[in-house]
Amino acid sequence: MNHNINLNTLLPKLATVFPLLAIGLHLALHVIRTGSLVSFDWQWTLVGLLASGYFGIFCKDLSKDNQNYKRSI
Repeated sequence: MNHNINLNTLLPKLATVFPLLAIGLHLALHVIRTGSLVSFDWQWTLVGLLASGYFGIFCKDLSKDNQNYKRSI
């Protein structure tokens, strides 16, 4: 079994998943601490969702359309 890790596709996936996990954890901890979402500070959640959406939609493969990209052996 040959498992090659392609960082050109892995990094954008991680950049999408990690903010979503952090947002979910932040929401869960806030609900556990306060028992409510009424006092939740939503602006950083929105920033995280926009950032993860950007990386997930526009940065699917970093090697595409990159003139400086050289395939390593």
